[in-house]
Amino acid sequence: MKARRLGFSLIELLVVIGIIAILAAILFPMLTKAREKAKCATCLSNLKQVGNAMKLYGNDWDDRFPYFCNEWGVYPDLTDILKKYTKGMKVFACPSDIGEQAIGGNATPWWKLYHTSFNWPGTNYKGMWPHLAGLSQTNPKDPIEYNKVASYKWIWDLPLSRRPMIFDGRCWHFVTFAQTGSWDSVRGFINFVCIDGHTKTIEYQKLLDYLWGSSEPK
Repeated sequence: MKARRLGFSLIELLVVIGIIAILAAILFPMLTKAREKAKCATCLSNLKQVGNAMKLYGNDWDDRFPYFCNEWGVYPDLTDILKKYTKGMKVFACPSDIGEQAIGGNATPWWKLYHTSFNWPGTNYKGMWPHLAGLSQTNPKDPIEYNKVASYKWIWDLPLSRRPMIFDGRCWHFVTFAQTGSWDSVRGFINFVCIDGHTKTIEYQKLLDYLWGSSEPK
């Protein structure tokens, strides 16, 4: 009578391990992408709530945006001004926030360092790019700044549905790391909420075009 073999042979084990490795190689990028999509959706939801908080602030303050800058570590900041109009501090965080890790820097999330993952064109943008600090929420145009730099007039003249109000501090979504020390070489996507309240996801380079370009990016 032939003896019954117990267990697997080495070749059989290697075949099984090889199949598992192939499946993992196929599925892992898909799972990673799905997880990042979920984080991106949560970030958009948070931005929507912060945008609503800004509108509520305007209702209390004669339709004005708050007059403060948003330099990191300078207070009062976005959370100090708007937190009473939200359900909690979690809405000021982007779940994809990895700090400066994409350029080889500190991986501590910005919301842990500065209370929020988001930025906005506050008083520190004056003279550099059309700001919103202290302006009317229904007609956000600074007559002095508007006439100072002609190349920025296209941003001042954008409809509220296309003018960024609050946005991710960095392009943390679907980011490709670039250990160069500069975000200019990083590729990824960034979320923002417009003045009219709708949210949008665009390529990081396009937001740079909004910041520094001479015409609206396509």
